[in-house]
Amino acid sequence: MIPAIWYWIGRTLTKLFAPLLFQFDLQSDSPLPAGAKILVANHPSSTDPILVATLFKERTCMLILDTLFKVPLVGRSLSLAGHIPVVPGSGQAALDEALRMLQAGRTVVIFPEGLISPAGGFHRARTGAARLALMSGAPVVPIGISLDAGRLHRIETKVEGTNEVGTWYMDGPYAVTVGAPLHFQGNVEDREQVQYVTQRIMAHITALSMKSAIRMHASAARRQAAWKSLRPQRLAHWMHRRAFPFAVHTGAATWKGSRRFALNTSQLLAAFTVKAARAVYFFIVAMALEE
Repeated sequence: MIPAIWYWIGRTLTKLFAPLLFQFDLQSDSPLPAGAKILVANHPSSTDPILVATLFKERTCMLILDTLFKVPLVGRSLSLAGHIPVVPGSGQAALDEALRMLQAGRTVVIFPEGLISPAGGFHRARTGAARLALMSGAPVVPIGISLDAGRLHRIETKVEGTNEVGTWYMDGPYAVTVGAPLHFQGNVEDREQVQYVTQRIMAHITALSMKSAIRMHASAARRQAAWKSLRPQRLAHWMHRRAFPFAVHTGAATWKGSRRFALNTSQLLAAFTVKAARAVYFFIVAMALEE
């Protein structure tokens, strides 16, 4: 009960603030299959687990490197939300827990690369996702993520006396393409088959990531302009309608003057709200990563 409650609290708070910081562009090639499934995605930033969780209505369970579970506040939050730590050298234990989740009808998220993707490329995929797919028979849904690499921030924190560097994405465009489900059957002990499934999964992720990148770059100029003007204006319009409803009932002259004053005031408040949200987000990440 506690993991579910904590998960939905975190997801709700993220969905409230994320639209002020990120310009999401989600495209699905087909509907997600019902029931248990494995979502697999590339991993361009340390923020991916947080953002991916907000894109799907159902509760997800993620396999995340155990290093993050050792970070104060962040690790506690991940544990309370019911995510699965992957300990280097003990990956099978994480897969067994993920298999148990799938058998219970849950959705599991895996980043097959196991590390943050290198700038403009991908790491060689590990076999965990393929093995889990063959063990469970659950459909595999590939996901391709693209973001503005120029907005990545490398933040260093100490984890049990060792300096660890996270690659955090604080704001900007975030394009996601969800592919059609893949189905695999076979012997998980057959290494050649496991490698074949791994390569096929990663090929789909790569292709979908490229689609996301093309879509993101095609709309980059428009989205940059939206960040500077359109987004605050839309928020200003909403604030104007909600905060100053009395102006609707005034005379024409009074209406024009009050509307101009209200809209200008709302624009200032909207711009301040966006900047404040960004500042709070940066502060929370910095504090969460401090030992």
